Amino acid sequence: MSLNATHYASKDATTPSYAEYNVHNLYGHMHSRAVSRYWSGNTKNLRPFVLSRSTFPSSGMYAGHWLAKTQRTWASMRQTVAGIMNFNMFGIPFTGADVCGYSGVKTLDEELCARWYQLSAYYPFARSYYDSASVPTELYNIKDAGYKQMATDAMWLRTSLLRYYYTEMAKVHMKGGMFVKPMFFKYPLDNLAHRDYEHTFLVGEALKVSPVIDQDTSASRAVYFPAGTWVELTDFSRILTNRKEGYFFLPKNGANAHIREGSVLPWQDNSGRTL
Repeated sequence: MSLNATHYASKDATTPSYAEYNVHNLYGHMHSRAVSRYWSGNTKNLRPFVLSRSTFPSSGMYAGHWLAKTQRTWASMRQTVAGIMNFNMFGIPFTGADVCGYSGVKTLDEELCARWYQLSAYYPFARSYYDSASVPTELYNIKDAGYKQMATDAMWLRTSLLRYYYTEMAKVHMKGGMFVKPMFFKYPLDNLAHRDYEHTFLVGEALKVSPVIDQDTSASRAVYFPAGTWVELTDFSRILTNRKEGYFFLPKNGANAHIREGSVLPWQDNSGRTL
């Protein structure tokens, strides 16, 4: 569209019209605002779920965002972490990516997909979505028993964290801030926290996530921890006490997450599940 095109907006001679040059990047934002206000207005008083790929800083007040056609590669999976952080800084905390990637190959790298499911357990928004030419990526399409179990465990873990996510999202809604953020936002004076921001990050105020986002055959990997005491999310008896900044070797059998000392983390017990 020509940038000097004019959008018709006049109800009468006194109402101004708008140049495309000035409003192009606001088009999706204004759609989201109109839809959200319609469904949450006084006559309906509903809580709408609006998802858009076309957003603008502060669109998070009206809609969530997804990172569009993500490729099925390890590099693309890693980039989704930075993408979610960026959109949190833009005022859109409810952001996520297509789990296992949207397109790129016609075969399914099951190791990559299982690791992506583990990472997506900590996405604000996560879904399996792909183009029509690609192999489906729903969990039940993973054939290898080991990788399928990794993905299944990750999804059950996500359900356990929903109360925590809801609480942290409510805080962001009321006070501002970021739901997913790099470590140096919490530890600005720790120089090492400015490194490897995609390999370890904070979800809310209490949870430090260290996902496996690189293809590697080693049994463990070095992950940085700022000074303090950290409790493993899935095994409260495993405690890392680190009064000085340093690296710990974590096993690669899961997307490791640790609770920051002094935190309260609401937890949904799903041990009685039947599936």
